[in-house]
Amino acid sequence: MPNSNSKRTVPPFVANRRLAIDRTLSGLKLLPSNAAVAMKVLELKRRNDAGAAEFATVIAADPALSTKVLALANSAAFAPVTPVTRLSRAIAQIGLGNLLPLVFGLSFAGIFNKLSLPAEDQGLLWRACLLKAVAARECVRGIGGRLDSSEDREAVGEEAFLAALIQDLALPVFCAADRSAWPEFLAVLDGADADRADRECRIYGTDHATVSGQCAAVLKLPGLFARTCQLHHSGVEALTTAGITALAMGIDAASSLPHRLPSLSARVLQPLATRVHKTTSASAAELAELVKRIAEEFNRLGSLFAEPEDQSASFKQFLQNLGAEVADCLQASILSSAAEINGLRERERQLGQAVAALEDQAQRAEFDPLTNALTRAAFLARLGKLLPLARRHGAACAIGYLDMDDFKRINDTHGHAAGDAALVEAGKLLLETLHNSGIVGRIGGDEFVFAFVARPEALDQAMTNFVNRMAKVAVAHGPDRLDLTTSIGIVPLGVPEAQTDALAALRQADQLMYEAKRAGKGRGAIGRAAAAPSTITTSAA
Repeated sequence: MPNSNSKRTVPPFVANRRLAIDRTLSGLKLLPSNAAVAMKVLELKRRNDAGAAEFATVIAADPALSTKVLALANSAAFAPVTPVTRLSRAIAQIGLGNLLPLVFGLSFAGIFNKLSLPAEDQGLLWRACLLKAVAARECVRGIGGRLDSSEDREAVGEEAFLAALIQDLALPVFCAADRSAWPEFLAVLDGADADRADRECRIYGTDHATVSGQCAAVLKLPGLFARTCQLHHSGVEALTTAGITALAMGIDAASSLPHRLPSLSARVLQPLATRVHKTTSASAAELAELVKRIAEEFNRLGSLFAEPEDQSASFKQFLQNLGAEVADCLQASILSSAAEINGLRERERQLGQAVAALEDQAQRAEFDPLTNALTRAAFLARLGKLLPLARRHGAACAIGYLDMDDFKRINDTHGHAAGDAALVEAGKLLLETLHNSGIVGRIGGDEFVFAFVARPEALDQAMTNFVNRMAKVAVAHGPDRLDLTTSIGIVPLGVPEAQTDALAALRQADQLMYEAKRAGKGRGAIGRAAAAPSTITTSAA
C-alpha cells in the first residue's frame, strides 16, 4: 500500500488539505443522506408485517446507516463478548422495535449532513458502493467458496457485503475538507492502482483507503472493517496477511470496480472478472455466471430504492424536522445506558402517531388541486417548521411572492383554459426550481408564495438564480405557445433568529413584488434584509 507520509516536500496547500481532513475526522458524524433508503424503511414500517430480514436488506444499502447500527451494537451499551460484524446480528441485538425510531431519526436528519457530497455525485457514488457490496458478497458466496470450503459462505458473504459497502467512507471527508480539489480528485480516483494512491496524496496529502480505515476506527467499527477499508486496494496477499482470509478475494475484486457508477454495463464488470480470474483461475463459465448474478442482484436491490414521483416537499420537510429531533434524543439515550432502550418503544409509538397524523393532514385540503402547491394555511404551517429547522442547522432562508403578469388579459384573450394552463405551468416550474430546498403555496388566483433555504454564503446567488428561472414562463396552449412573465419579490432572512417575523417578511415580499411590476414586470425585486428598504436588483425580462 502506498505510503501517504512520503518524505517528498509537501506544498502548503496540500498540507492544509491534510489538516482539514484530520479536523473533519476528529468530529466525524457521518449520517445517511439517501432519501430513497429512508423512504423504503418508512414504507416497510407502514406495512406492519415486515420482518427483520427485510429491514436489514434496506439498511445494508446505505453505508453510513449501516455503520451507525453496527457501531451501536458494538458499543458499551451492549458490550458484546465478540465483535458484531454482521448487520443481521446487530439488528437482532438492538431489537427491531428499538431500531425503527433510530433509523428514522438518523436517515432524515442526514439530509442536513455537512459532509454531504455534491448533488450530482451522491447518486453515482451510492450506486457504486452498492455494486461493490453486491460483488464482494457474490464472489465470496460463489467463487470464493473454493478457497476454503469450511467457511460459512452466507455469514462471510454478509461481512463481505458490509466491508465493500463502506470501503469508500473517506470520500465525503475528502469532499468536505476542500471542495475546490474535489473535481481533480475525482479525475484520478479510478486510475490504475499502481499510481492512483500517489496521485491522491499529491492532492490531499493522503489517499482515500488510508482515510477510510481511519473513518472506520473513529466510528468505532470492529477492527475487521477498519482493516478492509485501509487495505481494499492493496491486493489479496496484503488482505490475507492482515488476517482477512475469507473476505480477501471478494474485497479485492470489489476494489476493481469504479468509485462512481452512472449505469451498469458489461464493460464495468469486466475488470472484476479479470481480477477474479487472476486470483482464483476460475473458468470462463464460472466467471460468466458470477457476472450475471452480480448484475441481477444489483438491479434487484437498486429497484427497491426508486423514489416515488409524488413525494411532496412538505412531507419531506416534516420528516426531516421530526427525524432530527428523534436522532438527537435517541442516540444520546441508547449510548448512555442499555436500560434506556426499553423507553424507545414509546418513542416509536409516538413517531408512528406523528407520521399517521401527517398522512391524515395530507389527505385533507392541504394542496391546491390545480397547481399542487400548498394552500395558504398549509404553507404558513410548514413555514413555521422551516424557520426553526434552518436556525438549528445554520441555514439561510429567503421568502417571497410571485404574481403572473397581465393574468386577466390571458383569460380574456385566450380563455380560462389558457389561464389554468399558465397557473399549472407556473406551479410546476416553482416546485421544480425549489425541488427539495423549499416550499411553495398558492394564496390567490395568480399569486404564489415560496420559501427556500441555502448555505449562508450562497443565498444571494440562490435568489438571483430563482428570479432568472421564474421571471419567464412558457405555456403550451393547443398548437400555440404563450410566453408569459412574472413579477417577483424576495426578502432574504439570512439564518433566522428566534424572533424572526415570517408574516412581516411576507408582507414586505408582497410590496417588493409590486415594485417589480412598476419597474416593468418580468423581473424580481430583492430586498437587502427583512426590514431594509427594497431595490430592484435583478431582471430576467
